[in-house]
Amino acid sequence: MWLATFDIFAVAQRDPQVRAAVADGFEDARTFWARMLYGIDPGRDQGEARAVGSLHQALVSGVLVQWLIDPERAPSAEDLARALRAIADQITAEPA
Repeated sequence: MWLATFDIFAVAQRDPQVRAAVADGFEDARTFWARMLYGIDPGRDQGEARAVGSLHQALVSGVLVQWLIDPERAPSAEDLARALRAIADQITAEPA
């Protein structure tokens, strides 16, 4: 499934109709992530839904590439959660 997803990206570069369909699918996925993971209603706050969904879509796409190339060393869900906690702790830490 993941490999087929990347195969379609190559086709989308040459076929405007496929490209439009993939772009629409990405937009639907952004809304899906925001609604399913955080309960954000895009009808109430389209900007927040799109931002949150876009971040999750980027994570999924990036992890997907890593897994296709090197599944043994691709980050796990636990790895990603640990990284997000570390980044959040650094961002919210009091200045030294």
